[in-house]
Amino acid sequence: MILVDKTKKEHLNSLKNVTHCNGSARVQTVDGTWNPRFSKLLVAFHKESEIAVLLNTSLNRKGMPIVETPQEALQLFKETALDILVLENTVLKKK
Repeated sequence: MILVDKTKKEHLNSLKNVTHCNGSARVQTVDGTWNPRFSKLLVAFHKESEIAVLLNTSLNRKGMPIVETPQEALQLFKETALDILVLENTVLKKK
């Protein structure tokens, strides 16, 4: 389910990259029974970062087509400042 709501003032700084200039954010809720894998990822990220939010966006460089294959994703990962790439059951981290 996708909702639009205002980002709470106490979270504006940590969520500035997912908050619109008017202070709103499009929130997509996750039900652990419908998508347990994504729910586990969200819980793990929250535990690691203390932020219970993941940004859902297209995977592509500005002005370039959206990544369609694992090979394209790996190439983008190598050439950009991405820190982590998840492909199926594999998690790649840059040092």
